[in-house]
Amino acid sequence: MRILILLLALAQSTFAAAEADILVAFDNSYTDGVGGDENAEVLTANSVAASNWINEQSGTPARMRVCGYHKTTGQGGRSTLGGYVGWLAWYGDGNLDDVTTAADAAGADLVAFICEPAAGEGAAAVAHQPGRYAAYGPANFWNNVVAHESGGHNYGCDHRAGRDNPKTIMMHNYCGGGSQAFFSNPNI
Repeated sequence: MRILILLLALAQSTFAAAEADILVAFDNSYTDGVGGDENAEVLTANSVAASNWINEQSGTPARMRVCGYHKTTGQGGRSTLGGYVGWLAWYGDGNLDDVTTAADAAGADLVAFICEPAAGEGAAAVAHQPGRYAAYGPANFWNNVVAHESGGHNYGCDHRAGRDNPKTIMMHNYCGGGSQAFFSNPNI
């Protein structure tokens, strides 16, 4: 009986989800456009939940849990999305230090920062691969993009993990490109 219980315990831990705590940070350039902080929290929580559904449908073990929210102001248009990711990665440089401090205090494994980028930005979002940080344009924090950036690139997936027919989440140009809401490989 003890052996059976031990085997069941081992089997459950073998298939346990890879859960990451994510801090969702946003600038007023996002919250002003969605009707305030409370709406921003609801919308982003729904996008993270929908991203988790994509992982579940794909058979991947990855899940994200929102461990907190943080609002900052006056960042809109100061940098590109890649620049915001760089600022987040460089602790103590005076740029977005409040966000990284909040992420550390919340015990966040991942940080999603939503902010209006500098004029001319063409990307929907940018993420470290692998890494902790992702930055999103205000209109682009939705399930497929969250799954691609925070649920894909931050976990180490690149565009080669995508499949073209049907187009899957990690395929480049998933936005507007008709991507299906699943990963082509569950081993992320």
